[in-house]
Amino acid sequence: MLIGRINMNIKHFVILFIMSSIVLCSCVNNAPEQGSRYDVGDYIPAFQVITSTGEVVSDKTLLGGKAMIMFFHTSCSDCQNALPIVQKFYLKHDDYKVICISRGQHAQSVAEYWNQHELTLPYSAQEDNAVYNIFAVSVIPQIYIIDENGVIVEHFDETDFKKINNLIEDF
Repeated sequence: MLIGRINMNIKHFVILFIMSSIVLCSCVNNAPEQGSRYDVGDYIPAFQVITSTGEVVSDKTLLGGKAMIMFFHTSCSDCQNALPIVQKFYLKHDDYKVICISRGQHAQSVAEYWNQHELTLPYSAQEDNAVYNIFAVSVIPQIYIIDENGVIVEHFDETDFKKINNLIEDF
């Protein structure tokens, strides 16, 4: 009788193990894609941030003009390389609304970085990832070029660094 119970428990364990393995493998295969949640041709999602100067920027305020949104963190080396390029873009293209939005970084540390590197482009320091998570799953920098209708016309991330370098000439 005891041996029968042990064999039955082993069978239950084996079945449970097999079923768990199937479920776990399914979750891995269905994991969200890395990078942006939006592609070229998509409308930008609803969002709202307040810049360091107190200006409210949202998907609605960007309508009617061209815009660039960059998600960054000042400790990210790719972001550190991209920010001067975006700064040059900002100075060259006054026909674009440019906003840099931090991913999980305090306002004081962003302000210190901006001052230290003499950046003048608008930024919004976000202490959490809430706004970033609306746009992307992972990877920074994320740069979106948006047309007058709120449609993404270009998208760059850290894998497109050559394209980011050519950003000023291309637009």
